[in-house]
Amino acid sequence: MSDVKKDYEALRDEFERLAREAERQMMSPNFSESERADASDRARVYWQLRGGAADTIANASDAKLAKIRKPKGETQITKDRRTFLQGIAVEIGTDNREAIAATALQSHSYMVKKLWSATGEKARGKILNFMKNQGLR
Repeated sequence: MSDVKKDYEALRDEFERLAREAERQMMSPNFSESERADASDRARVYWQLRGGAADTIANASDAKLAKIRKPKGETQITKDRRTFLQGIAVEIGTDNREAIAATALQSHSYMVKKLWSATGEKARGKILNFMKNQGLR
């Protein structure tokens, strides 16, 4: 458990203790009406602070569980895209990214739509970005 979580758990417990103490003062006949009203206000504030600390603890736990694991290595779609673009490069005999993207869009639009789920200029941008990120020439 992290130190921050421990700190917030300690704060939550302390705020609850203070809120209960203020509630006891609020109900005590030994205090004047104004002191009991002050105790009521303090109890409300302490309960709110306790809730905030508890929410922070819960959100920290949820955030830790919600981390998304990135795949290690190439996924199948990445392999398919690389193979497709390398095939086009061999087909046209150049490694120019613009030429590969243009040929892919003109001659193989079905495969482009299947692999990138886009058409036209949007697909062209995705193909060029993919080639840049993958180090394809």
